[in-house]
Amino acid sequence: DFNNKRIAVPNSVIDKEIIRTAQLAERRAIRNFLLVSVGYDTDVEKAIAILQRAVVSHPDFYDTRTEEEARSGVEKSVDVVVVNLGPASVDLRASVWSKDAATGFAVLCDLRRTIAKFFETGELTPPYDSKKVWLHGEQR
Repeated sequence: DFNNKRIAVPNSVIDKEIIRTAQLAERRAIRNFLLVSVGYDTDVEKAIAILQRAVVSHPDFYDTRTEEEARSGVEKSVDVVVVNLGPASVDLRASVWSKDAATGFAVLCDLRRTIAKFFETGELTPPYDSKKVWLHGEQR
């Protein structure tokens, strides 16, 4: 629960009762994750902004704001977080909501193509794996 206490529901109750939640609204949309790796020389804040703009501008973007939030002017948003610092990359993950799984797959494919264009134009830098090789022994 919200207080980090474990809730146990006996099987005998699950088998005989309907369990309803009073606090959680049913959400029909599903969340998909778009993973993008950028090089360490990329401005991470700029990369996050690019991902957010790309997702929000997609025609099948699923807006998770409530009607009240939309009416009051709360802007559409997309969560983008840094999920890993790899040997050659900063790995970002965007939460992309869609109305169903099939739409989510298509949206992710479109977004990958869009993001590839940012790599082509140089607005994002791809990760390049580089190695230093040290040779020991006689110099020639």
